[in-house]
Amino acid sequence: MHTRRTFFNRLAIGLACSQMLLGSLATATAAPNQFAINVDANGNALLGYDTVAYFTEGKAMPGIAAHSFTWKGARWLFANARHRDVFAADPETYAPRIGGFCAVGAVNGRMADVDPQMWLMIRGKLYLYLNANVREIALRDLEASATQAETNWERLMPVK
Repeated sequence: MHTRRTFFNRLAIGLACSQMLLGSLATATAAPNQFAINVDANGNALLGYDTVAYFTEGKAMPGIAAHSFTWKGARWLFANARHRDVFAADPETYAPRIGGFCAVGAVNGRMADVDPQMWLMIRGKLYLYLNANVREIALRDLEASATQAETNWERLMPVK
């Protein structure tokens, strides 16, 4: 038996999926490499944002080429050498989940690009989202969203 809330949640997810499909321009910029890391046209993960900053500064910060590190076929940029060194010592801890693709996209069986400003920490892990509307969908049930994204990611990932 479906409740009114379930109906509206599914409707919101459906609308977000439609928005992701219509936003194919954003998805087209996502260039999966052999390790399923979301990279831009220059091979930069996270559109050049510093993944460690989400953890240490609590915000999205652009990285710079002078502080880069290559991991899993992608170039990761950092705001400073300290962040680069922290990442290099333990990239699995600091890399975004779902390869840096949109977590709600993964929930819906798609690899979609992200806006690095749209992110959440769930269970100490970094998840990224296409836009504010999609991020709001994840906020409705963080645990379920993250769990389903991880489950679907195993099937979406080109290389394990």
